Amino acid sequence: LTAGEGLAKNFEQELETASDWTDALQRYGVNFNYSATFDPASEVVRRIDAVRSAFKEPLIERDKTKATKIADALALITRYKQAYGNARERGTSPFEEFQGLQTPLTLRDIASAYSIVLYDKMTRNGVSPVSVINQAFTDYVNVLEDFATNVTKKQTGFDIQSPSMSIRYLASYLAVDAIKNAKKANPDEYASKMIDAINKTAAVLRGLDAGIDTRKLLISRANTDLASLAGFVHQYRNQIANTLSKVPVGDKVLPRYNALTDIVSQARGDVKINYTLPRVERIFGI
Repeated sequence: LTAGEGLAKNFEQELETASDWTDALQRYGVNFNYSATFDPASEVVRRIDAVRSAFKEPLIERDKTKATKIADALALITRYKQAYGNARERGTSPFEEFQGLQTPLTLRDIASAYSIVLYDKMTRNGVSPVSVINQAFTDYVNVLEDFATNVTKKQTGFDIQSPSMSIRYLASYLAVDAIKNAKKANPDEYASKMIDAINKTAAVLRGLDAGIDTRKLLISRANTDLASLAGFVHQYRNQIANTLSKVPVGDKVLPRYNALTDIVSQARGDVKINYTLPRVERIFGI
């Protein structure tokens, strides 16, 4: 919502990239095209643009790294305070209490960090980025709950403490779940099953915008990331098959998911995949 040249342009670029992947992966019968239209004059978009116009520069990749580091620091401070409070109350060691509080970053940590980063970009007083942050996370929680309920076939409420509360994590997890019982499958069989699962979950995701333009932005980005993951699976199908076929067959998805995460991490040294990799790394939290 704060990066790039403008919201309409951001949306257009996501749609173009998803369309390119649809063409490139036609052998798998996929369709990542998103047919939604974007209204740059809608009320919600005008509110976001009013905040964007107060920035001296848009959000860039370096700012995202900065926000993550700030979120780490904020979470660390919170854990320290809680550890000392628990230690005083229980008569225990603050260090032991702190060790027990090691948790993943939450949306609250990230939202707080982005408010600091975006305030630094403001060129005039009286404009707050909090409305943008609130819009982003309200949309994300609503879409995530709808998405999770649809793909897991059970009512899912948002849990801020759960690391599985991620659209991209759920979609990629289900892609690996599709091949958990594969027995020494060949590379094309692995790729076909995984890409089919990604294609189906992306189709569910695209139906959840509820006509809200900021939701459309979120969904278009996640949809294109999933299309990129499908492209990655195709391009790395030999390595994926070789690695995952060594994991014992069974109902445990996580060993295969972690193995796939390792493949994504190792791909950084491969120049041919770099144009895709940032999107795929985002899916796996790398």
